[in-house]
Amino acid sequence: MASRAMSLRLALSLLLSFYLNLAHAVSSQEPLKPLEARGYAVGDAVPVTCLNRTIDTGEHITDASGQLQYIPFPVCNETGKPLELYFGIEKDMNCTIDFISDPLFHLLEFYVHNDAPLTCRIPSRPLSQSADSDSGEYSVDAVSQKSGAMGTQSGGFTPLIIALTGTLQLSHLHISNYLNVLVHAAPRSIAPGTIDAATAYSVSHATRNTKIVIGDSLPLRLSVRWYPNTVLPSQWAGVGGHVYMSTVVYCMLSAGAATAVCFAWFRGVELPRRLKRYGKDRAIGVESGRGYNGYGLGVAGGYGSAKGVDPAFGNFVEQFYTAAEGNTTTTADFVAFFSPNATIAMGPVQNFTGADQIVTFKETICSGDCVVNYHFPNVATVSAETAIDKTFAVQGLAKAHYVNGSCGATSYETRFTVLKDGVWTARLCPGSGSLAVLDLVAQSGTGGTCDDF
Repeated sequence: MASRAMSLRLALSLLLSFYLNLAHAVSSQEPLKPLEARGYAVGDAVPVTCLNRTIDTGEHITDASGQLQYIPFPVCNETGKPLELYFGIEKDMNCTIDFISDPLFHLLEFYVHNDAPLTCRIPSRPLSQSADSDSGEYSVDAVSQKSGAMGTQSGGFTPLIIALTGTLQLSHLHISNYLNVLVHAAPRSIAPGTIDAATAYSVSHATRNTKIVIGDSLPLRLSVRWYPNTVLPSQWAGVGGHVYMSTVVYCMLSAGAATAVCFAWFRGVELPRRLKRYGKDRAIGVESGRGYNGYGLGVAGGYGSAKGVDPAFGNFVEQFYTAAEGNTTTTADFVAFFSPNATIAMGPVQNFTGADQIVTFKETICSGDCVVNYHFPNVATVSAETAIDKTFAVQGLAKAHYVNGSCGATSYETRFTVLKDGVWTARLCPGSGSLAVLDLVAQSGTGGTCDDF
């Protein structure tokens, strides 16, 4: 009795353990996903197939049911298989088509001449096992995989249009055999391991191409790049969109050239002009304290000269008034300015002609109770010019200091007629006997004292 109860308890324990293990296995097992639902893993092969076309017109070929036919890309010598990409793998790869047959050569003519596009496709996800051959590899001969845009499985493929460029000649072709291949994967958050878009195109057609005839081989150089989503990288500089080193160098060279031009213009044109103007002002005594007892200070506004006045005339006038009114000069210094038959005209009343009369004039410059008389030129102009002389008109202020300590100011105008030398230039060397006429045109009282000016 006890032995029978023990056996029953053991059987129930085994049965309960079996059901518990079975329930755990069922609850923990996930349903197996089909190959298409899983998507590609990095490094998985992605076969390339292309639309089958007739060599007569380049039109696409359909089967008896009206489905577009796709055939494998030509076999690459490097792998011994039709062209394949590898999911997520960026690299430069070669695919050499060993023999260009007559039909393929004529199709290449269509592609290069843009009579028909090289339309290819790649599976968006791994192909199902039902499409595989007995060897377990993808076979484009499977009827279900030959369908294209008109087929029931067109949504399972991503178009890959290859823009093959080149030059069509009568006897041969020039193929631009360097191609960029760009593939966009769908975002991982939406469809992991899925291809969203793809394209390929020839580059550097003018410098990178190969000549082929029927029977030659065609080496294709592919540069494959993968992008994790459908958005191009934002950090790309783009053509002309951002600053390049060449732009910086160009700007620096332009700035340097502009600086050199400005510097040359300033040194060659502007600086000499300013120095000439500055030297003329210095010569006439426009600077403060310049000349004998401040000659050239003049009245408010300073000295100025009109167009045509020789720069040397400023120094000539300063030295003349110094010889006439300075206390360190002699009568001979004053007379040396005049030519032998020079005249000092004081209007219609009195003239002084010749050296003796000029000496007399010098002695009467400041007569009576006048102690000293100073002339301050203000502006000079050219009033007349002939082949033998040139007349300068000087206007300014004259200050007379008297023995009683007072000082009176008058405005004046004096004209200097200076002889010219053999090259038609006024002889403005002080004391050279070139002053032919000194015309004291006008002198009128201002009604003010020296302190007013």
